[in-house]
Amino acid sequence: METWWRQTALGDWHADAGACPPGHGLGADGKAGRCPQSYGLLGSRRSSPKGADPEGLPGALRPGGDNGRVPEPLLTLTAVPFVPEIRLWLADETTGLWDATGGGYRTDQPPPFWAFAWAGGVGLARFVLDHPTAVRGLRVLDLGAGSGIVAIAAARAGAAAVVAADTDPDAEPAIHRNAVANDVPVAVRVGDPLLDDAVDTDVILIGDMFYSPPIVNRLMRYLRRAQAANPSIRILASDPNRGYLTPDRFEELAAYQVPVRPALEETSSMTATVWQLRPRPH
Repeated sequence: METWWRQTALGDWHADAGACPPGHGLGADGKAGRCPQSYGLLGSRRSSPKGADPEGLPGALRPGGDNGRVPEPLLTLTAVPFVPEIRLWLADETTGLWDATGGGYRTDQPPPFWAFAWAGGVGLARFVLDHPTAVRGLRVLDLGAGSGIVAIAAARAGAAAVVAADTDPDAEPAIHRNAVANDVPVAVRVGDPLLDDAVDTDVILIGDMFYSPPIVNRLMRYLRRAQAANPSIRILASDPNRGYLTPDRFEELAAYQVPVRPALEETSSMTATVWQLRPRPH
């Protein structure tokens, strides 16, 4: 078992691109690498107790290190419960989202959603792996990708091309790292795709984004624009009953009882329902 610490301060290291293979982040020896597209140094060491001082790494690289950004949790490569075909670098079982941010919220830096496998994403990944024809040979866009679990599932299921989109710059190296761990190609786009007027893709996958009215309102407008631009587009979403998905706009395809972390959700399981957005009304 290995654990990762990653420097979050951007641009502090002058990286050697030659030391980094196509997947980013791992050096040629598989133990350390510097990559200009990985937001700094990625260092791998054998598992150590949480809070331990990784020998030879600057303070900013230690879990909770003070580098002017939200401290990152300790990450462990883990087979995802309910989707054991996929392994992700995740925060440990006892860590909650706000634990990972030091207990506070900062408007200039989102919490590390990418360090957790959320119930909606797990349910959608399970559906895609069980129904590969939903994406096989098609171009796929994973919105709010986080850890990249849904994008990785699509790539494993035979999608022609997969783009994982997230607004958090720290999600990019996380998704690259997880794609490497699963030996699949996933492109990453950092930015707000909901600002786009047109969507050049065949399938949109959305895992666990229906968690607040402002997000849902913007998301639904974006999806209707996508349907207007491409009436044949397929849009699949998974939601563990966060309370803001409107069922009458969707067709239910499947429901899964997904194990979740009590430290994250205050329960041990949630029902993740997979939906398909109905065609745009004429």
